[in-house]
This record gives sequence, structure tokens and C-alpha cells, in this order.
Amino acid sequence: MDAMLRDAGCTPDDGSYDNILKSKNIRDEASIVPLSKETTKGGILMEKGMVSAGPPIRRYAKSQEILDEVIKRQLPLIHLSGEPVYNARIKANGMVYVDRVLGNVTKFYIGRQDRDSEEFLLDSILHEELEARVAFRAIRLKADKFQKMLGKDKPTHAYINSVIARYFRMRGWKWKPQLGKM
Repeated sequence: MDAMLRDAGCTPDDGSYDNILKSKNIRDEASIVPLSKETTKGGILMEKGMVSAGPPIRRYAKSQEILDEVIKRQLPLIHLSGEPVYNARIKANGMVYVDRVLGNVTKFYIGRQDRDSEEFLLDSILHEELEARVAFRAIRLKADKFQKMLGKDKPTHAYINSVIARYFRMRGWKWKPQLGKM
């Protein structure tokens, strides 16, 4: 077990793997994935989480400054429904909260990303913006097409992914929207 932890970058001197073993009741050596942070290029932190089975979960942190810069540079003509705020605590790539009476965006969060690319970050921003617009059009404008989508993941995400794919094609980017879980 010690050799496996050392191979993963933990050293007995810094106490990192002692803390891991004490904090988690780990019985199976194959299930240990050390908790560490590494800096990758661009100042983006990659975190490896503790997982009991399967591969480590890798989520890429972005700062509020990176988020603002990408929006300013890549989406200058798109008027977002709310101010995207970086929140590393959410478990999804993004979340948007919409007032069910007025259709206004109350919270617009962008979380850690599944991939370390600007395209994936743009995909997440546009995805959350489109979810907000679907809700707005269904609630405020009473549009039939969007009222049928509201609260149903498959038709909503099919619409959102087609709009994002069209936007990326217009920009000349070779990127396909992430389908995620529906």
C-alpha cells in the first residue's frame, strides 16, 4: 500500500497519505486515489477526488477572471440573462435558477468543468443561458414550443444542443456539444 501511495505522489514526510487513510475508512488497496491538486497550464487547477471505485473524478477549476475574460472575448454580442458566477461547490458544469412566476434568472452558476478547454467552458455557459431562455419563453412569453419543453430534459437538451452546435458551426469551431446525462 505504501508503494502505491508513493507512486501516486504522496510522501510519508508530508503526512498526506496518513490523513487520507485516517479520514476515509479504506479497506481495499485498489480503491485508493490520493487527493491532490496539481497546476496545469493556464493557471487552471485540476483536482483528483477520492473515489471508492472506478477512475478518479477530474474536474477543472476556472477562476471568475477566466470566466469573465472568455465571455468578454468569445461572446461579446450575446446578452446573457444573468451574470455568470463561478462556484466551485456545485457538482455540475453549470446551474441556472429561474423564478417560476416571472421567468427571470435568479442565479447563474458555472462550476468546475469536465474538460480543460475554452470550448467546453463556452458550451457550459451557452447551455445554462439557453436553459434560462427556454424557461423565460415558456413562463413569460407563454410560447407553446417552450412550454412543452419546460421540465422535460430530453426535448430541452436536444434543442439546446442543436442551438449550441449551430453557434459553434457559425463561428467555424470544430466542437460538438457535450450531451451529458439526460
